[in-house]
Parts: sequence; C-alpha cells; structure tokens
Amino acid sequence: MALDKQTKTTILIKGALKGSQKAFSDLMELYWSDVVKSLKSKNAPDNVVEDIALIAFTKAFDKLDTYNNEFVFRTWLSTIANNTLIDYFRKQKNTTISIDEVFTDESGNDFKMDFKSKTLSPEEELIENQEDTEVKKLINLLPENYSEILNLRYLEHCSYKEISEELKIPISNVKIRILRGRKLLVETIEKNSELRN
Repeated sequence: MALDKQTKTTILIKGALKGSQKAFSDLMELYWSDVVKSLKSKNAPDNVVEDIALIAFTKAFDKLDTYNNEFVFRTWLSTIANNTLIDYFRKQKNTTISIDEVFTDESGNDFKMDFKSKTLSPEEELIENQEDTEVKKLINLLPENYSEILNLRYLEHCSYKEISEELKIPISNVKIRILRGRKLLVETIEKNSELRN
C-alpha cells in the first residue's frame, strides 16, 4: 500500500531529524518540483531557479527542527523558498540613472555626476584573481565528489542536467551533493578566515 505524501513526509522528517542523509535526499526529491514551481510562479529567473531552490532547501533543512507538523510541509517550504527569492531580488536590485542627468544641490547649482570606470586597474584585477584562486583552492580542499561537482557548477557554470550527464549520476544526487558541498565549502571558508585573524 502506497503512503500518501503527508504521511511519507512525516516519516522522512523524523528520519532527517535523526540524521538520515537518505531521508534528507528523499525529502528534497519529493518536494523539489513543488519548490521550483513556486519559485517560477514568483518570476524567479530561469538561470538561477535551481540554485535558489537549493538554498531554500538548505535553509529548511537547517531549521527542520522548528517545523510544526500542524502545518502543511509544502507551504512551510514554499514560504522559505519565496523569502529566499525575495533576498535574491533585493541583492540584484540596482538603481540606474542616466550619466547625462543633471542634478541640483541645496544651493540651486546644477551639476552632473562623475562615475568611476567599471574597468579594473591591474592591481584590482590581481586581487580579484587571487580571490578566485583562493576560492578554487578551498573548493579543491573538499572531498573529491564535492570539489568536482562544485567546480562544474560554480566555476564551469554547468546546469544540473549537464553535471548529471558528465558524472553519470542522477539529478537527485547532483542536487544533494551540491547542497552538502556548499555547506562544507562555507565551513572551510569560515575556518580559513578564522586562521587568518
């Protein structure tokens, strides 16, 4: 007899709270399409919808012990995903003005804004490259199955489908490895910055 989605969810949440990685993976697989659909209905950009979904699952799994089973899990998860999308939009929000726009100061004098070039100086380029190199080094410190997948996703900008085909693993495994790899990378970055201070 097949279990209904809510009963299955309750069982998986209990397993996940006990530390079962399979329960986490099964929960994500069970609700992945719901979260992606919810994000797309809120106009999440196609090129980042999977990453936003992954971040939402990470947040949800980190707070899974706060979930109240009197509420529908999908609704709780969709709320987290929508808030993650709002955070994404806030970070992307740019105010634009014309470079020819004339402004007036408090004294009534007109002036134009001068803008710094977006081109990096050789020193800034060197710093930026060092930071990229540092991130690459930190990714490569991770276990191979995580470093390989993070390199493909974030440095080579491969889609989940392309990663699945390249590594010959199911997309559900791609998602869970990226989820775990990101978490390990954040821990590695935090440890690395603590050592520098």
